[in-house]
Parts: sequence; structure tokens; C-alpha cells
Amino acid sequence: MDTEVTESNRPNLIKKKNTKSTAWNFFGIEADEHGVSIPSQEHRLICRICYKSVPCKTGNTTNLFSHLRERHPDAYKEANQGNMNTKKASRSQGMQPTLETVVERSTHYDPKGSQAKELNHAVAYFLAKDMQPLQTVEKPGFKKMIAKLNPRYKLPSRKHFSQQEIPRLYNQVKETVVNPKLSQIDFFSATTDLWTSRATHPYLSYTVHFIDSAWGLQSICLETVPLFEDHTGENIIESINDILSNWNLSTDKLVLTATDNGSNFIAGFHSRGWLRLSCFGHCLDLAINKCLEMQRVQRSVRRCNALVASFSRSWKKQRNLKEKQSQLGLPEHKLVGAVTTRWNSTYDMVERILEQQQALSAVLLEDRKSWCLMLNDADVTVLETFAELVKPLSYLTDALSGEKEVTCSAIRPLLQHVMEICEENDEDSPLLVQMKSAISGNLSPRYESAAICIIIDKCSFLDPRFKANYVADTDLVKSNVLTEMLKQHDQHRGESDDADDHRLTINPQQDSQESLEPPLPKKAKGLTAILNKLPRSNVSNQGTVPLRARAEKEMDNYLAQPCIETDSNPLLWWKNNCVYFPLLAVMAKKYLCIPATSVPSERVFSKGGIIVNAFRSRLKPQHVNSLVFLSKNME
Repeated sequence: MDTEVTESNRPNLIKKKNTKSTAWNFFGIEADEHGVSIPSQEHRLICRICYKSVPCKTGNTTNLFSHLRERHPDAYKEANQGNMNTKKASRSQGMQPTLETVVERSTHYDPKGSQAKELNHAVAYFLAKDMQPLQTVEKPGFKKMIAKLNPRYKLPSRKHFSQQEIPRLYNQVKETVVNPKLSQIDFFSATTDLWTSRATHPYLSYTVHFIDSAWGLQSICLETVPLFEDHTGENIIESINDILSNWNLSTDKLVLTATDNGSNFIAGFHSRGWLRLSCFGHCLDLAINKCLEMQRVQRSVRRCNALVASFSRSWKKQRNLKEKQSQLGLPEHKLVGAVTTRWNSTYDMVERILEQQQALSAVLLEDRKSWCLMLNDADVTVLETFAELVKPLSYLTDALSGEKEVTCSAIRPLLQHVMEICEENDEDSPLLVQMKSAISGNLSPRYESAAICIIIDKCSFLDPRFKANYVADTDLVKSNVLTEMLKQHDQHRGESDDADDHRLTINPQQDSQESLEPPLPKKAKGLTAILNKLPRSNVSNQGTVPLRARAEKEMDNYLAQPCIETDSNPLLWWKNNCVYFPLLAVMAKKYLCIPATSVPSERVFSKGGIIVNAFRSRLKPQHVNSLVFLSKNME
């Protein structure tokens, strides 16, 4: 545009869009008579002062500032000052990062640096604790989230986590969490069981239970090991021996192991002379299944299963059931299916069908083909009899399944409770009498072993909620506990004999945390000096009392105190009172750690089933063990 610009040939200029620099205020793009930019002229800017064209293809303002500096100094000064003010405002608002910030954000953390290691540890913790597949770190959604949270963190591969991070985390939890807890063990009990993974690999899990120094009940899943040999009792015991050896746990400290009633477990523990407690939940399940195997009960339950299956397959019946429930004012509950291995689910199914009987009948009457599913009066009578009998028992298994509560001491009270429920009355129907007999006849023999009887009686006796209230032969239990107290004291003599004697003979009013170092002698003055000269023949000196007399006195004082409330924590009571009963407290730690059920091992199965799922059914056994261990033991 070298020709002279006049009023007649002055170009029509518009401002270029999406520009921020103040230099653009002095330049424009040529447009047609309608104010629309001409495509061929979009890359040539025209100065609004001299109407000279300036090339600007990339949107860079260098050429624009050069033109203003050479031809229009005043305009250049104005544009430059305005641009500097814009940059300062942007920086103050965090909109314009500095060069150092840009470089820092564009570089990744050093893979061997502390920042990368901390983030690797956090991701490994997430994968292990939440039981997520290691493949998660390679999924695009997870990678994008990590990149958004921290662009400088480069997520390692799945192989890195499986071979380095997870083993490192396993060793860390083992050394900092598990081993310090195991070092506090004086006695421990255990639960163990077998399960089969999705890949049909058999595993044996082993969980130990103990009371720590702070009187807290601890549960630690030590290992989940493959058992590819025949599942004989001898092979099971050998695997358990290997686990105990790996963790430096002596069988002398093992009080008892809770298992199901599998013949291989019974034979294996019997061959070694180890005490084994039948899982109370499994025993109760077997007893009530005897009731469910009765012909009349079995027929009615089978019809309930068919009814539930019919509604589960038809969305129309489910819709109609909801309508009938609303019309009849019944709770809008869905039907519950039964699981053959859990009698509680059968009870839940029966209870729900009885609750929704009117609505179910109304739905079935509308479809002639479904009339065969309707329950007759005889079926309803059988189901009502069954539900009435087992309803008080439906909560027992869950009540005894806690890992943070003392449960073994409740076996004796609950056994008596079940037997009272199953006592025959003159008003009972023949069917109800038969049901009660089936349950009591199957359950009572499972705890008649002399060794197991004395164990559960000791547990009940040492629980301040029960004491001797549920013990059949109080004198026998007292004698056994007393003998064991003395034997345990003798076994701990030796290097720690002096310390033990001091601990066991302290005055009951003395703080249990008092230093064992003898105080420095002080010069007696005044009344103290006179009293020290008096003969001490009549002064009680507990240190000279024979050990047996002290043990008997402890037991008498313990039984003389009233039982605490049943909803109280017995371990908290022992924590506050162990200083008054130091000999008896050792026995409480030994027996109150015993679980009443093997449910803790079944919880391991649940976690194992989540870990060895359809997406990672080819996990190697050592990886299964590590991941189960971490998911159960990480804090």
C-alpha cells in the first residue's frame, strides 16, 4: 500500500479477534463494506496511523512493535507501557506464570527422588488397601486423573508396582506394624480355614488373635498360602507349622484354634494333641440344617425357593407385587433368596414370604399359570413354626463374629440359651417338638468334650460379666485356674524372676506403672523415726505371703465383686483392675483372646475373592498372599 491514502481510498479496518496485547490497538485487518474480514488479507495488518501493511502470520507482535518503534515513537511508548501493565496484572492474578514456573511444570520428578517415591507409595497403598487391580495404573482414566492432580508425577508401569512397590510395602507393614504387635504376645489363639479361588487354586488362611499390653484385642492375618497337596489333616498341620515358624511363634503360646467341623481339621489337630474349638456359627448352622432336612420343612422351604425364583425372573410380577403392597399397606420389601450354606438366609426368605403373603397371593391369583406357586395352609403352618423357633437364634452367629470383642466367654451362656429355647412344652405341636429335638440333639454333643468344656468354662469364669454364673462345676474350674496360675508363674521364673515377684506382690493400691527400681533411702525424722524402731511382727508383709495363698486370695476377691453389665467391655475392666489381680490377669489374657467362631478366616476369603477376581484370576500365589496380608493389616 504505497499509494497515498486519501479520504476516498481509505481502507475499512476492523480489530483482529482474540488479541490481548495493546499493540493490536494500532493495527487492523482490511474488511469489506459489510465489516467482514477479507480472508486473503487476514495475515497482513494495516497500521491505523500510516496505513502501511505489516506481515503477521503467526499472531506474534514483534513486527508490530518494530513498526511502531521505527515510525511512530509516541505510539510505541504508549503500546509498550500498556503491555507491561497487562503483564503485571496477569502475574498478580496468577494468570501468567513465570519462566521458572513453566519450566518446573514441564519437567517430571526424578524417579529416584523423594517426591516420586512418596507418590509411588501412595498409589501402592491405594491399590493394596482398596484391593484394586494393578492394571489400574495403566488405565487411561486413572492416568489422566493422576496427570491432572500432579503433572510432574510420571506414573510407573504395572510391573514396577508388582515387583517393587507392593513387596516394599509388604516388608514395611511387616516390620513396622505386624512384628511390633507380635512381639507383645504372651498367648494367642488362631482361626484357620480352606478356600478355593476363582482360578481353582486352594488356599489356607491363618489368623492369630491375642490381647496386647494395652488390653486391646488384636487380629492379624499372617499368611494365605497355597495348599496344592491333598487336604489331609497332616498336610494342613504341616502348613500351619511352617506359618508359625516363619513368624517365630511358638506352639507353646498357642491356646486353641477355632475351625469348622471338617474331618481333616479334626484329624490333624487330634494327631498333634492341639486343642481345637468347633466354630459356634458352623455348629449352629449344622444343627438348624437338621431341622431343615425334615421332610415337611424341606418341602415347604423348597416351595418358597420356587416362589422367589419365579418373581426374580419376572419384572412384571415384581411390578405387580409393588402395586399390591401399596394397596394392602404392606412394606415395599423385595423377596429374599436363600443360600444353601447359610441357614440365616433361609430364615430371612421365610420371614419375608410370611410378611408379604397377602400381596404374593394377590399377584399369583391374577395369573392362572402361577397358581401352582401359591402356598397352602399346611405350608404356611410349617413356615410359621420354623420362623417362630429360629427367630431368637438368628442373631447369635453375627453376635459372636466380632474380631474386636470377647466372644468365647459367651459360648456357655448362649448354649444354655439355645437349650432353653429347645426345651419341650406341653403346648408345643408335634412338629415343633421334632424341630427342637433335632436342633438340641445335634448342637449339645459338639461341646461335650472334657477339654473343650473346661476351656469355655474358664473363658466364662474369667469374664467379669459372667464369672461363675454359667459354670456347671465352679470348684473344678477354680481348681484348674488356680493350678494354671501357679504353673504359669513357675514357668516365668529365671532371669525375670525378681521383676515378676515384685510385680506380683505390689500393694493393690500401688500404681501398676510405678518404677521397679527401689527408692533411695531417706533419713527418717520425727514420727517416722519412732515408728521405724517399733517391732513389725504384727505388720502385714505381702511379700512373705506364699504364692498359692496370694492366688487363692485374688480369686476370692475377684468372685466377691459384682459382675459388670453385659454390655460392658470385659477387657476395659481388666485394664483398670489388672493391678489388683496380677496372677489372674495373666489367665484372662490367655483365654479371653479365643474367638467363638472361625468367621475371621471367612472374612479373609471375602477379601481374597475380591482380589482374585475375573480381571486378575492369574495372580501368582505369592502375590495373593501379599495383597491379602496388606488389605487386612495396613492401618
